[in-house]
Amino acid sequence: MRQTKTGILLANLGTPDAPTPEAVKTLSETIFKRQTRG
Repeated sequence: MRQTKTGILLANLGTPDAPTPEAVKTLSETIFKRQTRG
């Protein structure tokens, strides 16, 4: 039986410009764009 290895990649894609809901929403939209996720 052949074993496979699994890895996890964690990356910081940015932080919000300010601790406001609007800034967090903007960052979330940027991170979850299809191009960012690949």
